[in-house]
Amino acid sequence: MFEYSSDHSISDNTLERDGSDPDYGLHRTAGIALIGNTAPILMTIIVGNAITDVQVGVYEDRTEHTVLKANTTSSVQYPVVKRSR
Repeated sequence: MFEYSSDHSISDNTLERDGSDPDYGLHRTAGIALIGNTAPILMTIIVGNAITDVQVGVYEDRTEHTVLKANTTSSVQYPVVKRSR
């Protein structure tokens, strides 16, 4: 699972069979998880990723202005899940 990006972009990754993160409310497996713990995550670009064999392709919790472009999924139940608190 992707954990940190200082430039607010996640691109050109191959992600498969990643885990969950129940400490942050993510109880399903996810390829990419954006979780704003203390403040919302602003303006993240997610482009050109191949996500396979997870329940959620991209999980967003407390995010704003996320751009999703040209990502592919295979064997993914929910391509994008957005949660707000």
